[in-house]
Amino acid sequence: MLSKSKTWVKHRLSRALGLPQLHSHLCQIQQSLPALSHRLVTIEEDLHRVTDRLAVAAPAPAVPSPPQADRTSEYFIKFPPYSPHLQPELLNYWDPVRSLTVALAIERIKKERIHGNLAELGVFQGHLSRFLHLLAPDRTLYLLDTFQGFPEQDLESFQTGDKRFSETSLEIVEKNIGDLTNVVIKQGYFPDTAAGLENEQFCFVMLDVDLYKPTLAGLDFFYPRLAPGGYMFLHDYNWIESNRAVSRALDAFMADKPEHLVEIPDAWGTVLFRKQ
Repeated sequence: MLSKSKTWVKHRLSRALGLPQLHSHLCQIQQSLPALSHRLVTIEEDLHRVTDRLAVAAPAPAVPSPPQADRTSEYFIKFPPYSPHLQPELLNYWDPVRSLTVALAIERIKKERIHGNLAELGVFQGHLSRFLHLLAPDRTLYLLDTFQGFPEQDLESFQTGDKRFSETSLEIVEKNIGDLTNVVIKQGYFPDTAAGLENEQFCFVMLDVDLYKPTLAGLDFFYPRLAPGGYMFLHDYNWIESNRAVSRALDAFMADKPEHLVEIPDAWGTVLFRKQ
């Protein structure tokens, strides 16, 4: 009698809980899992293909152009200490960062009444020479260059046949400068062209000769003749040209000097220092 009661209770519970049906559903689900998993993989692959097609078909997002410098006001000094009528011409120079920095240096020289004349070693066609003369017309400006390109004896072993900067002449330089009052042009090989300048003092020197040997020669000659507070600029310091010739020469020369270098972000990486 007790055994029958247990069987009856188990039967009633099974029917009440629906265990046979639940078990059947679970078996069906378990059997369909592999197919469902395969279908999910297929759907994922389809999504990847659609995404790739959309990426190819869609136009590339527009890359914003860097702001163009407004050379009249926004990106450059608005109230220059030098004569305002020079500002448009200085801004129109192909490298206004360089020309404006030079202008500020010369204005500082005049304000502090630093004694000496100006020199530019490496003139090319005289565009910067014009600015130097306009900024300090009452001081003598010495311009030293071959006006024929690089001297062969200054080229390093990897530079044979470098004919750059030969597209110039005395006539081109004189025409670009205009008024030649207080301008002294010395054509030839440096340091030979420094003859006669041994007793000069300089308040501003621009070295722009690109190569190691003349850069070092320029430093050897002009550094001891640079007045206290005077400026020396060297073009191409942060530039890979000639295996970083300018930085190699200047770093070696300044190793035992007290001055600190100041780098400016002009096109070819000019560096400057003021003589102590």
